Amino acid sequence: MIVLLRSLLCSMVLAGTVAQSSLGETVVIPAQFDATLIAGSAAQELANGAGEFLFVGVDTGSAIARSVMRFAVDGAVPAGSRITSAQLRLTVALGVGNAALFPLAASWNEGPTAPAGKLIAEDARRGDVTWRHRFFSLDEEERTPWEEPGGDLAAQNALAVAQSGPNGTYVFGGQSFMLEVQRVAARPDLNFGWILLGNEGAANSLVCFVSREGQDPDLRPVLVIEYEPLSSLERLTLSFDQLETIGGAGVELERQDYWKPRMEGKTALEAELSRPNASAADRRGSVFVADTYAHAIRRIDPDGSIHTVAGMNDAGFDGDGPALERLLDQPMGIFLLKDGTVYITDQGNGRVRKIDAEGMLTTVATAPDGIVGGRGLWVSKDESELVYGDGRVIRRWRRDQPDAIETFASGFRNVGHLDVDDSGGEIRMLAVDMEREQVYLVSADGSKRVVAGGDRFGLDLPAVDTRLSEPRAARWLGDGSYVIGTKGGGRIWHVGSDAIARILLEGTGAGNVRNGDGATLAELYASKTAIMSQCYDVRLTPDGSLLLTTNDSGFIRVLRKHPTPAILAIQPAASGGVRLTWPARPAVTYVIETSPDLQSWVRSFSVTATGQTVSYTDVSEDLLRHYRVRVYP
Repeated sequence: MIVLLRSLLCSMVLAGTVAQSSLGETVVIPAQFDATLIAGSAAQELANGAGEFLFVGVDTGSAIARSVMRFAVDGAVPAGSRITSAQLRLTVALGVGNAALFPLAASWNEGPTAPAGKLIAEDARRGDVTWRHRFFSLDEEERTPWEEPGGDLAAQNALAVAQSGPNGTYVFGGQSFMLEVQRVAARPDLNFGWILLGNEGAANSLVCFVSREGQDPDLRPVLVIEYEPLSSLERLTLSFDQLETIGGAGVELERQDYWKPRMEGKTALEAELSRPNASAADRRGSVFVADTYAHAIRRIDPDGSIHTVAGMNDAGFDGDGPALERLLDQPMGIFLLKDGTVYITDQGNGRVRKIDAEGMLTTVATAPDGIVGGRGLWVSKDESELVYGDGRVIRRWRRDQPDAIETFASGFRNVGHLDVDDSGGEIRMLAVDMEREQVYLVSADGSKRVVAGGDRFGLDLPAVDTRLSEPRAARWLGDGSYVIGTKGGGRIWHVGSDAIARILLEGTGAGNVRNGDGATLAELYASKTAIMSQCYDVRLTPDGSLLLTTNDSGFIRVLRKHPTPAILAIQPAASGGVRLTWPARPAVTYVIETSPDLQSWVRSFSVTATGQTVSYTDVSEDLLRHYRVRVYP
């Protein structure tokens, strides 16, 4: 039976426009679902889920109408962005009167019913949302009722109230509504949409709006959001976890040997390191340290213990052989290969040497005139060539010409650490000139140009203009950006794709400061906490963590990469679809990827956590797919 509630012709539609803001970014989101709830008699279930119009208020027959709508905010606004303005805009087709917007507390199903002609509702069918049911069915066992007829309101106070404005539009905005949009953007699993109430205390107060099925796309409901996206640096900070000191007692400050036999095999936090200049991690989580003025290479294992892997804690040279039975002289640089081979610049002995998996120390290249500095070291994957810093130049050794060490790049005053990105097939080297206080980008042919380091003091300046105080290391982060560690000021700078130098981590440049353990990178960045005195090296570990060699007293510290979470549960959702739950850290954005075959993965949706766990409902009709959760900068 078709029920005629009101002979209402909604044909007079006025033109509406969506304004764009000149401030920040603006996104216009169309309604994902909308429907009208009609209060029929006890024997009637009426619906309008697919009609061209929405209704609120009371008609002359005393029937109350309310409208529900939902907008897919997640994914439309970049994760972590700060929403500065939000407006819901509806186009009026007929009627005038106040309308109030409230949040819904439960999910609902739009439904297929589209009233024909002059009707505003028809008998409900399976899948419709109605006055009494979130999901209606002729089979009573399939029905899902509202807790309260007319829709479950999540709050008694309206988010916004509006009346017809210019061009026949209703605009819902204001602070409360903006905060509501921010909430559902951060928690899409709680986005149940909104319900619109008209003047329900007066007869003949019905107002008609164009629905998302309206014939003119320009007049359909839209949610207009203005936002300020997170900077690339802010996104980077959210991808790291807590800062942890893993080695160094931090007692002594002078350039001499402080190693004691009692430290061997004990906790690395009680070991007195001797002005280490570099550290690097392997794939098992062990960290190798160039303990420079103790003339040795140490290894800090994941269990926190420290072990000597090369050197006898005295300076000298006595040839190659078992690494623990051979002398080193001020090892400066260190580089690890995937198979566990450790390369070092044995600076005092003018040699580049390697320690293999069997613990044998072998000289690879001997510099005829010795090595000055020697912090910078890079080795190709196949070990066919290597480059190292040598005072005013960068030297290159090749396996096919083992006795001919050539100048690869020149024109420096004192080369510091080097880092090479060869992931794109083309070698891009970052080289620090410690004396000129600049960072160079060196090409495969040895040509170079300054990319950071200038004469201007200040923040957020172009990197080429920014004054860097005693830079020691510059390292690629894998996304085209890089970080610079400075001894002076104890800072770590970040240079992104916009070539602007920004302070990522603060320091003091003096004393023996070690602060911030237990805090996340996002917290340290926001608070500007001075975490160290000097930075001697900074580099990525194989798992993406940030490894720091700091302070004259010698601390080895790690900013852990935020771990990839395991999905705790995948369950059918009450409202349909699949509900996923996983452990989380507040403010971190998680990307859910899906795959039909476990081979190719697609980023399907993202969620920003507000608590220790995250739940998200995938309402896709494709149930034959796999899920995984990832964290990206």
